[in-house]
Amino acid sequence: GRLGNRQPKSSDGLTLETRVMAHLATGKPAPPEWVEFVLMDRFKWPVEYVRSLPLDDGLQLITMLSAEAKVNKSHHG
Repeated sequence: GRLGNRQPKSSDGLTLETRVMAHLATGKPAPPEWVEFVLMDRFKWPVEYVRSLPLDDGLQLITMLSAEAKVNKSHHG
């Protein structure tokens, strides 16, 4: 799939806000909408470009950004 294939609610009926909060608070998998947001925010890519990326590529980038953030946090307290 592509990053642009989004659903307002997941299969378990959770809203986007709830899914994003669960990801940020507990490390549950990031919703595709969050992946889109982070890629647009970090790399300043337009939404059309981000949504054209294969989902696996977007998730791989997010995984690397997450690892970078964890290492930076461990070095800076």
